[in-house]
Order: sequence, then structure tokens, then C-alpha cells
Amino acid sequence: MSDLAVRSFAVGLAVETGIALASAKVSPRWFFPDQLPKSKAKLWHTTAAAMFPAVVAPFLSASGLYELLRSRSGEDILLEPANRLLWRALGISVAHFSFDFMVMAVFCRDFVEAMRRPLYSQMMFHHLASALVWPYAFLQRKCVFPVAYYMISEISNIPLNARWFACELGVNGPRRMLFDASFFVLYTLSSPCGSTG
Repeated sequence: MSDLAVRSFAVGLAVETGIALASAKVSPRWFFPDQLPKSKAKLWHTTAAAMFPAVVAPFLSASGLYELLRSRSGEDILLEPANRLLWRALGISVAHFSFDFMVMAVFCRDFVEAMRRPLYSQMMFHHLASALVWPYAFLQRKCVFPVAYYMISEISNIPLNARWFACELGVNGPRRMLFDASFFVLYTLSSPCGSTG
């Protein structure tokens, strides 16, 4: 794997761990002293940590994809190799999938109770498959373009996670509608069905 991806992986893992630990220290006092069930506390902290890759990876991926499209060497976009920005985005994304997967595996009981078994299983599969398949695609120089697109689509996690926080805190009214609308717009724009018309 590219040194850039390995360094980005290390940075991503360190930052997500730091955010989760900071959330564990600060969030109970500020946000949910008596509101949030104990089983959802770890989900709260990993959701807070997931905001970092939801911002950084799409930014790097979009920039890298733009650069890739401008400097194409061949006729088949699916066989173009990843550039430096895409390798960095991959490292951040794989760090997130690995971090989330490890925490969800270690604290399985809490996450199953907080998410319910079907969503927990879906998320575990999603994280494991992405952490294995995406680097393989980059190393084989095949399907870098779709992987970059999927990394860009992770931007929809920002309003999705913000909406989850709002629901857990009991936010209603216009603020809740803003979260719902922003999620709908970003999700629709970043999904294959929504962006192709």
C-alpha cells in the first residue's frame, strides 16, 4: 500500500481515537447527563468521531478525482491508478472503517442494544468489506474511480450523524427540519440514483 495511505491511516486512527476519547470525557456533562441510555454512550462517541472522516475523506477524494479526470492517460477510466490525494483519502477512510469495526466488535453487546442486530450486522459488513475491497482496488489499479466516488459520498454522514444527535437530544421543530432537509439533499446528491437524474 502507498506510504501516503499508511500515514493517512495512522493520522485518521489517531484523530478518531482522540475525538472519541474527548467525547467520552465531555459529552456526558454537556449533552446527556441523564438523557442517553448507557448502551448508547459508545455509539454517541463513535458517531462524533465519524464526523472527521466524513469531512476529510470526501474533500480529498473530490480533489483527487478532479485531478484524476484532468490527467487521464488512458481511455478506460476504471483502469486509471490512484493519485496522491486519493491515496490519502483511502487511508483516512480505511482508518475510519477499522476504528469503527474494532470498537463495535469489542463493545458488541452495547452496540447491538443501541443499534439493534440488523443495523449492527449491516454496519459491521459495510466496514469490513470496504476496509478490504477498497485498498485492493487501489493496489490493483482497478475501479479507483468508483471507490473515489464512494469516498465522496461519505459526506452524507455529516447530516446523517447530526440528525442522529438531534434525535437523541430531543431536538424538534425548525432545527430538526433543517437536519432532515440537509440530510435529504446531501444524500440525494451523493447517491448514484440521485446524482444521475
